[in-house]
Amino acid sequence: MSNDVSLSNALQEQLSRLNELEKLLHTEKNVIGLRDSNKLLALSDEKEQLLNHVQQLDNLIATLQKSSDSQEQSEHANLIKQIQSTLQRCQQLNEQNGDVIQQNQIAVERIRHSLLENRGKSSLTYDNKGKANIGRGGLGIKA
Repeated sequence: MSNDVSLSNALQEQLSRLNELEKLLHTEKNVIGLRDSNKLLALSDEKEQLLNHVQQLDNLIATLQKSSDSQEQSEHANLIKQIQSTLQRCQQLNEQNGDVIQQNQIAVERIRHSLLENRGKSSLTYDNKGKANIGRGGLGIKA
């Protein structure tokens, strides 16, 4: 029975952490919209810590499930479904946030490229990755 209590506690803790993660992902979505990079970095660190904790709990739960019998596991089936559902929502939110960040990066790169072109059409060069750069107007060497 001590395994059952531990498994139950671990599952409850996992659900709690995933609910925290879901809330954090909603906050992250709002911060992305505000384009507050400092807050986004702080949220990223917090998300990483939560994901590490979730991973540790996953490992613990897997170990506890191996030592529990099928009746104990069936008693926790509803809780496991809640965890899986919450995890799926977290994954969807994370993908959406990643897509928005990627779209923002593309838009920023387009604006940057446009500004570089307008600022120095005569000295516009490209690096080995195809990114536009403004030349320094020459090195003072005449041919």
